[in-house]
Amino acid sequence: MTELQQHIAAQTSVAQIERVLRQADYHITGVDSQRPWGGFVCIDPAQAGQFAVDFFAASGVEIKDKVDAPLSPKILFVRPGARLSWQYHHRRAELWRFLTAGAYYCSMSDELPPQSTLARAGDVVRLAAGERHRACGDAQHPTIIAELWQHTDPAHPSTEDDIVRVADDYQRQ
Repeated sequence: MTELQQHIAAQTSVAQIERVLRQADYHITGVDSQRPWGGFVCIDPAQAGQFAVDFFAASGVEIKDKVDAPLSPKILFVRPGARLSWQYHHRRAELWRFLTAGAYYCSMSDELPPQSTLARAGDVVRLAAGERHRACGDAQHPTIIAELWQHTDPAHPSTEDDIVRVADDYQRQ
C-alpha cells in the first residue's frame, strides 16, 4: 500500500478521511457522515485520473476514464459490523479497493448469497452495472474502501439516487 493509502486506512472517521484527502490536494465535492452504516467522501471527478493512480495503479486493474463515460471517485467508510444495502445500480459500474479488511457480497440475482467474501487490505472488486452487491464492515474495525464509479449512460450520469435496494438493514427504500 502507498503512504496515502496507509494514512487513510489509519483513520477512524469520515472527517479524518476528508482531512487527509485535502492534505493530499484532493478537491472534495461532498461529504456524508450521516449514513446509518458510516459515510463517504466524494472527490472532484476531474481528479479521477490521479485517484486511479493513487488507489488502483498497484492493483494491476485497467481503468478507462472516457470523456463519454467519466469516472467519479470516492472513499467509503463502513462502521464496524455495519452493512450497506443489498443493492444495484442502473447507470454505473463500480470498482472497489479495500484499504482495510472487510467483506462483501455480489451476485447477478436478487438472492443474497449464503456467505460473504472476506476482503483483505489491497483486494479489488469489480462490479458491473446491474450486479447486486453489498459492502460489509469488519466486526472490530472500520472498513475503508476506495471506490470509482464508471458511468454507463453518458447522457444520464449516475447519482446517489441511482440505487435499487433489494434489502436494507435500516428499512430504507
